[in-house]
Amino acid sequence: MAHFDVGRSGIWLADNEDYESLPDFDGPVFIEGTKPTVEAAWQSPFIGKSLAEAVEWVRGIPKPPKPVCKVFFVVLQKDRFEQSGEVLICKIKDKSEPQTLPCDANHIAAFRAAYQRDNWQEDYEEQIKY
Repeated sequence: MAHFDVGRSGIWLADNEDYESLPDFDGPVFIEGTKPTVEAAWQSPFIGKSLAEAVEWVRGIPKPPKPVCKVFFVVLQKDRFEQSGEVLICKIKDKSEPQTLPCDANHIAAFRAAYQRDNWQEDYEEQIKY
């Protein structure tokens, strides 16, 4: 994978296992997130870790001061991305594994802006049928 353009999506890459790379809340302003293009040498601190471990990291984000949604997050799995250009949108519901929906990586910002979250359960149940 040469690079991953995250665009102007407000998505931050987890650079380390602490939360220092995440911006602090500074009022209701748009924060750009990780700026494209991510270097090819970049590696996630979650390589080899489970989705459950990623959930625990998200749950541990200090809020405040970090303006991070603790219900929805995105996971890029290298093989999935290279094969289909998709990432997984994850929803934390309880202590179990998160529910996931595939999403074209180029549409993350549109998903965040336009997705009707009330449709999640129906969309999730529909996609697991296949």
